[in-house]
Amino acid sequence: MMIHRGVFAPMLVVLTACAPALQAPPSGSPMKPGDASIEVVNDHLSTVTAYLLRGSDRFRLGEVEVNATKRFHVSALLVGAPDVRLRLQPHDLESPYDSEPFTAEPGQRIAFRVGQHVASSLRIW
Repeated sequence: MMIHRGVFAPMLVVLTACAPALQAPPSGSPMKPGDASIEVVNDHLSTVTAYLLRGSDRFRLGEVEVNATKRFHVSALLVGAPDVRLRLQPHDLESPYDSEPFTAEPGQRIAFRVGQHVASSLRIW
């Protein structure tokens, strides 16, 4: 099937006009009312992926690069249960770190520091 030149230009205009609507939301989205934030400081030697564990469910928060800090905004409903833990999975295949259970209230910030050895990671507030 051939696209005629007379059709190509209008199609390009339509696709270009729709492009902003197809972009992903910014990663630094503002915190909504009722959200809590989880901050991860990565002092490990590789990138880590952060997950929330709630019972048998696992929710991927995102990746934190080496020597970086990243804040994730999550619904306080998700972290308000007593069986929530943070899992930090390093990309270098070292065993993951699972935090102690924690809860968070709306507006609360919880921070974790990933150690050079993932087993030495801890909650800092």
